Amino acid sequence: MQNWVRLSSTGWYLSLEDVLADPAMQDLLGADSCWQFAVDDWRRRRPHRWSWKAHRSWRGEEFELAAEQARLVAVSTPLRTLRPLADRD
Repeated sequence: MQNWVRLSSTGWYLSLEDVLADPAMQDLLGADSCWQFAVDDWRRRRPHRWSWKAHRSWRGEEFELAAEQARLVAVSTPLRTLRPLADRD
């Protein structure tokens, strides 16, 4: 998929030309990358099940990550993107 950039939060692709031409899309791509790094870090820090207090706190972070993902989806929905067929209306 040459000349397309994938948003991890949505699985959709943005045209590289559009990203390079629009600073708002560059900001979106940066926020998407930060979100993906946060998700990777969150998964890596998963506590043991028997540590229920730590596990509950860790699960609470999932809601924050989901809220950020929903925000990224809302921002990217009106953009011109290439989406997998399952995501099309």
